[in-house]
Amino acid sequence: MAELRTDRLVLRRWQDSDLEPWAAMNADPEVREHLGDLLTREQSDASVAQFQAEFDQRGYGWWAVQLQATGEFIGFAGLDPVDDDMPFTGVEIGWRLARSAWGQGYATEAALAGLAFGFETLELAEILAVTTATNLRSQAVSFFSVAAPA
Repeated sequence: MAELRTDRLVLRRWQDSDLEPWAAMNADPEVREHLGDLLTREQSDASVAQFQAEFDQRGYGWWAVQLQATGEFIGFAGLDPVDDDMPFTGVEIGWRLARSAWGQGYATEAALAGLAFGFETLELAEILAVTTATNLRSQAVSFFSVAAPA
């Protein structure tokens, strides 16, 4: 599995030490505002197991995101097939960060690393960004006209 590095972040395989802060994020109503119900600890842990299995199977998925400077886990970012219940298909870019990491450009930084991996390594022709109409924070993540290499 590829580990991605940016100026400030490491996108890496999930570790046992990520489970507690990930569960706290999934129990935070503000973090989950546009995602549905809060998750129990068991549901949260199961999601990490699923992320790892899907990454192993496909070679891409949701990376755990940590700050390079401190090693602190701050959320996830990566690529995933669009949910089956959507009216379109493809691979989407996504992210979810702890509230303490909001507003610092980390989502954009992680997303750009994921896009580069998707276009350059996976050679995807298209990567989608999907969010709800009311999720203004996710809509504010800027991709600066990123396109697949010609």
